[in-house]
Amino acid sequence: MRYLIALLFTLNLTSCISNFNETINVKSEIKKAESFLSVNYDSAIFYAKVSLKNSTSDNNRYYSHYILGTSYLKKKQYFESTKNLLTALELIPDDAIFYKDKASILKNLGVISGRFKAYDFAIKYYKQALSFVAEKNKAGILYNLGIIYKYKKEYDESIDLFNEGIELNKKFDNKLRQVKISLQLGLLYAEKDNFEKSESYLNQVISNEKMLENAKYSGKSYHAIANNYIELNDHSTAILYFEKALKKYKSNSDRFVTEMDLGNCYLQIGSVEQALISLENAKKLYLFVSPNPEFSKVFDLLATAYEMKSNNSLTKENLRQYNKELTKFIDQKNELITLLNQNRFEDFINNQTAFKALLTKIFTYKNIILIISVVGLLSFILFLSRQYRLMVIRKDIIRIFKSN
Repeated sequence: MRYLIALLFTLNLTSCISNFNETINVKSEIKKAESFLSVNYDSAIFYAKVSLKNSTSDNNRYYSHYILGTSYLKKKQYFESTKNLLTALELIPDDAIFYKDKASILKNLGVISGRFKAYDFAIKYYKQALSFVAEKNKAGILYNLGIIYKYKKEYDESIDLFNEGIELNKKFDNKLRQVKISLQLGLLYAEKDNFEKSESYLNQVISNEKMLENAKYSGKSYHAIANNYIELNDHSTAILYFEKALKKYKSNSDRFVTEMDLGNCYLQIGSVEQALISLENAKKLYLFVSPNPEFSKVFDLLATAYEMKSNNSLTKENLRQYNKELTKFIDQKNELITLLNQNRFEDFINNQTAFKALLTKIFTYKNIILIISVVGLLSFILFLSRQYRLMVIRKDIIRIFKSN
């Protein structure tokens, strides 16, 4: 008997140690994944997947999916990112201590939706994120929402959101966000053909360059002013501003957009050789930008330039690439929207299931007795009320007859 007890104790102890080690391993795998999140996305993905394989806890699983979604977003693998972010959103506990992560998940879903021009989804996720983000971080979500409404050409809504963000930035002294909003307002008023007001906002950004120690935003402002001059049919001044912008950039994606628009500007005035230099520079940087049919236009512009040079083979090559990039974007967008719509449908089904479960819970045996009792009491009160009214009416009739 003693041997049997000792054996059972040993087995139980071994099981406890095994479970303890599993917990430690899962936590260490998540920590490893987290540590690689800002330095090596492939390693973050690897350890997050190992964590998922070894874990059964929803808390660990949501965070693993969160890391996977964030890493895939950085790697521009948008479908995988969306799939994991939606799973993380489903698994994340409904507790205030997780609100920061929940806001981040919703914000990332908004970013992806916005990139693929699924604006209604972007608005939905950004607005949901506002419910879970701390007040000092709300300005960032409002900024993203303002950009989405600007793309939708709902300018008044966009301006209201930017102004709301400005007040929060003043409250929390966020100078960088103030500058970014000024840049967006400059772009927005250009869309409304109010170039004077546009340039006023853009010059505010340029004047803050030294304070921020970041030339990127002044470069974007020079670029925006250049586009304004193109609209005013002053291409020579536009070229000067594009060149100023290029001197301010460190980012390949920023350089890409300016080189492409500069090439387009040269094409409009018939300077084909200069256009080709800028457009070929942009083509080399195309890999660094996010999916966008407007960015794919670089291949269409190159085709136009080579057609003007009577180079049929390069014209066809760039047209093929342009069609390929557009088709790729449309396919990715459709795949993404299908996934988001599927999630919306599942939410609807889950809500219906929850409603049915609630009804089932309400109509249990004990609750039915309670409901019948309440209904019976209300019916009795109604009956008494009617009897009282009849009695009053009878008295009134008798009084009338007696008076006659």
